[in-house]
Amino acid sequence: MNKPEDEPISYWDFAWRSMVLPGWGHYYLERPTMGTFYSASTAALLLNVYRTRMAAVNAKKQNDEEVQINFILTGIPSVAPQALRAAYSLEANRRAYTDYQKKVDIYNYSLILLASFYAFQIVHIIYNGIAWENGIPIVENRQEDKRIRFSGFILPESSENKKGIGASGFAGLTYTF
Repeated sequence: MNKPEDEPISYWDFAWRSMVLPGWGHYYLERPTMGTFYSASTAALLLNVYRTRMAAVNAKKQNDEEVQINFILTGIPSVAPQALRAAYSLEANRRAYTDYQKKVDIYNYSLILLASFYAFQIVHIIYNGIAWENGIPIVENRQEDKRIRFSGFILPESSENKKGIGASGFAGLTYTF
C-alpha cells in the first residue's frame, strides 16, 4: 500500500488502533497476515495468562490453608507430637518455596511475555506506519508471482555391495504467496 500524496493519515492512526486491539493497525495498513498473526498470538498469550493465573491463585489458596493448619498445630501443643509438627512445618515450607512459588513465577513470566509481545507489535506498527508515511511501499504487489511450482531432483547412487546403479530422489510443490 502506497500513501497517497494528499492523505492526512499519520503513523499514529495505525498505532492507536494496534494499542486498542493488537493487529487492527496492520489490518488498516492492508497487512492482514501480520494483523491476524498479532491478533491470534495476543489471544493465545491472554489465554496462557488466564491459565497460569488460575494455577497461581489455587497454589496461593492451598498455601494459605497449609499456613493455617501449621499455625493451629503450632499453637495447640496437645494435638500432635512435637516431631510431627516439626515435620509438617518443614514440608509446608518446602512446598511454599518450591511448588507454589514455581506456579506464581510461571504466572509472572506469562505476564512479562504478554507485555513484551504487545510492546513489540506496537513498535512494529509504528515502524510500518512511519515507512508508509514517508512513501516507502511496505506491501509489495506480487500478484504475478503467485504460482505453484514443482521442484525435485534425482541423484544416482552406486554402491560397492550392490550390482548396478540406483537412484534416490526428492519431489515437492512450492506455492509462492
